[in-house]
Order: sequence, then structure tokens, then C-alpha cells
Amino acid sequence: MNRIKELRKGKGMKQTDLARQLGVTQGALSGWENENYEPDIKALKKMSEIFGVSVDFILCLTDEPASEGAADETLVALSAPKGYDRLTEDERREIEEIIAIYNKRRDS
Repeated sequence: MNRIKELRKGKGMKQTDLARQLGVTQGALSGWENENYEPDIKALKKMSEIFGVSVDFILCLTDEPASEGAADETLVALSAPKGYDRLTEDERREIEEIIAIYNKRRDS
């Protein structure tokens, strides 16, 4: 998570400062910055608030720090199955159509 380190340094914060605000250990934060571990959703949301950027930006899914509708897109990205981010737009649309079919069946 190089972006976490960039954001933290951009605010002039030490790892211990950010870790304290997030309620995690300095070791956990170091692990995220060195890409040994991934932060949980709670930590991502908190970092989004601290730095004023979208979770997608923190996760390097976009180069835009914030965008309209980012919260909705972020929730989808975080709840998507592993590998979803590697699918093409067409593949994602196809999956969304399949989900819509199943939801329609359930609602009938």
C-alpha cells in the first residue's frame, strides 16, 4: 500500500501518529505500507476520512483522490469477490446481469 505511505508523509505524519488515530499498532501500519498485509474495511474508511480521499484512491484503484459516487463504488469494490478487480468492464456487466436475474427470481 504505497499510497498509504504517500498520504501519511504528505500530511507530515509519523507512522505512530497515524497508527494511533486508526487504533492499530505501528507494526500493522508498517505492514500495510510495505504491502505485507492489507488494512480492513474499518481502517480504510478511517484513512479515507483522515486524508480526505476515496478508499479506491487509497487502494490504488484510481488516480483520482475523490470523485462523485465514490462511496457507492467503494462499497461495491470492497464487497466484491476476490479477482473482481481484474475483470473487464464487459465481464463485470455480464456478472451484474446474472445477479439481476437471480434477484428478479427471488423477488417473484
